[in-house]
Amino acid sequence: MKKIVAAFLLLGILFMPSVFAIVPPPPSVWELVFEDTDKIFYMTPWIPSTQSRESFIERYGEERMQLRSGLYYNTDPLVNIYYVDWSFTQSSIFFSKCGIYFAYVHGPSMNWSSAPAVSFFENGSRTKTYLNGDLRHTRGHFWENWEQRAFNQQTNALTIVTAQRRTFTFDITTGEIIRGPIYRPTPGLIVGVVFLAVAGVVFWVGCRRK
Repeated sequence: MKKIVAAFLLLGILFMPSVFAIVPPPPSVWELVFEDTDKIFYMTPWIPSTQSRESFIERYGEERMQLRSGLYYNTDPLVNIYYVDWSFTQSSIFFSKCGIYFAYVHGPSMNWSSAPAVSFFENGSRTKTYLNGDLRHTRGHFWENWEQRAFNQQTNALTIVTAQRRTFTFDITTGEIIRGPIYRPTPGLIVGVVFLAVAGVVFWVGCRRK
């Protein structure tokens, strides 16, 4: 009986992080006007149920319901430039002044190193994605420090500070890392390497004496 209880406790510990993981809010209906270029970006989330669609139409209208997410020339009627198949939260998307390029910072995930961290798009198509593991982040919580993110639209430079206090600056037009941290070996790694080297020497000396 004690073994069964211990097994359940172990399973609870293993799966508890995914149960209490912070889930990002679903994308909302929003729009962004590019005043200098007469463009407008519309985000219309996918609405699965009939009741939800009826509520949406009642609030936003039938025309807005039929409008696909993407970038348009802000004319009458609207002229599409590109569509997007993803759903984005407005607080995590960063556009170039022309609206052709943008970056999206993904929310938290319990998939650790295999989860996407930041993606880059051109004309609505994804061109590059960095995983948490690519940025040396493996913990199951917010990978970035939200209070220390900055975007310079003049230079298209997006700067993000990770939860582990590492700073990355990306060019959103290419997805390339402009500036990143210099990784230095941790003390534990240095000790481990020294230990293995000493053990190797001792082993070699021992073999020679035989």
